[in-house]
Amino acid sequence: MPFFSDLFSFIWAVINSWAGYATGGVVVALVALWTTLRQKPIPRKLGVVLAILFLFLAFFHAWRKQLNSKRGLSSDIDRLQTELNAQKDTLAQLQNMKADQTIVQVDAIYLTLETIQPFREGQFIGINFKYANTGIYRVHNFHVHKRVQFVTNDKEVDSMFQDIYKEIDDFNKAGQEGVVVDPGNLQPQVVSTVITPSADEVRAFYEGKKVMAIAIRIEYNDTLYYERCAYLNPKNLHGKSEMWNIPARHNKAGQHPVGIIN
Repeated sequence: MPFFSDLFSFIWAVINSWAGYATGGVVVALVALWTTLRQKPIPRKLGVVLAILFLFLAFFHAWRKQLNSKRGLSSDIDRLQTELNAQKDTLAQLQNMKADQTIVQVDAIYLTLETIQPFREGQFIGINFKYANTGIYRVHNFHVHKRVQFVTNDKEVDSMFQDIYKEIDDFNKAGQEGVVVDPGNLQPQVVSTVITPSADEVRAFYEGKKVMAIAIRIEYNDTLYYERCAYLNPKNLHGKSEMWNIPARHNKAGQHPVGIIN
């Protein structure tokens, strides 16, 4: 048991110290010299006093050794804690620097040229969106997830993003890796998606009962993300040009812990 083991160790330390004091040291040497010169044995009372003194010193030495050991451990713990705090601060600074200086965002959302207007049942609607790394550092593990849907309210938009979050979670669990995106890349960086509406969706869209919404989530550098939500209604369709509305919800960028999508 730990208690008896510790007790035995303490007693053994006391015995070793007591033996050392009783068989050596300046006091024992002086007593031995005195008995040799006087040719008389050490007085009994003096022997008892010395034995008690040595026992006290042995207890004190064992206690002091444990105290110094504890002080040393406490000092090591404090030093390691200080180093750990410094490393955490450095990591936080690096993460903040990445978040501040590495920025991926969507530049534009627009219908493809192949999209026929007005929208028709069973006729695909193509949507492009352009993204760019506008920061100063290379982006790693970059992957994009998107949904297009005709919706009537914000809850349906939230549901679209919930599906995206699940897709990202499955992406990470499968151990998939994204791509590298350099800053200032002049090549077109476009993502396309399509939706094929039903007759009811087309009718509801042009009657102003539904809008066509796109949900975009970009993940990069393992912890950074960018969200864009936009919707299109028939009032904002003007021939080959259109204007996408940006709601307040799901338009943000930030950082999340590794493995946690929010």
